[in-house]
Amino acid sequence: GETIFVEARNTAIVDSKPIEWPATYVVTLRDDMVTRGRPYYDRTEALMPFEPVLVSNHPNAHVTLLHGALPHGSSALDMDAYASEVYERIVAPYAANGMDPDPVKFQQFYAPDARMINPGFERPLRRNELPGYYTELKSQIKDLQLHLERWAVAPGLLFIEWTVTGQFAGRRLVLPNTDRFSLRDMLVNEGVAYFDDLALCAL
Repeated sequence: GETIFVEARNTAIVDSKPIEWPATYVVTLRDDMVTRGRPYYDRTEALMPFEPVLVSNHPNAHVTLLHGALPHGSSALDMDAYASEVYERIVAPYAANGMDPDPVKFQQFYAPDARMINPGFERPLRRNELPGYYTELKSQIKDLQLHLERWAVAPGLLFIEWTVTGQFAGRRLVLPNTDRFSLRDMLVNEGVAYFDDLALCAL
């Protein structure tokens, strides 16, 4: 439709030191005017230079995930046909599984050498680790559901905006989230999530 997803490596200088944090921006247009705009990023990564309590000795694979990334160019693909295939093979079944997550089923969307990177991950997860990750997630978040909001494709890329709901630490969880999937042969070879890990810590 009229929704645009932008993935960006944000940089700044704080007290003469360079900092960075990755983000996605979801913008909906109508007649070339913005009707909705929302950033997705982890405040822990952005605010760490200002809040010593957020500093961790653990590595964070998410912060540097866009190092060396190059802009994706145009393609001669028939984008309508490509988008339809991506929707049928990935978006629709992924969203269906998200409403009642089966941890093992998530594997079917990923290539054998795929990796997943979420905010706070010390290292990427591999395909064979996904069932265990989602099983643990379901044990922490009761009635976990992923609600599909918007999605968009470009050659080799799929962006999805979700709302994650459930019960977390005895409280109602409503967590906006985006995923960027890099695709190869209609399988995900890299899945990257953008959400505010600080909001989860607050719960």
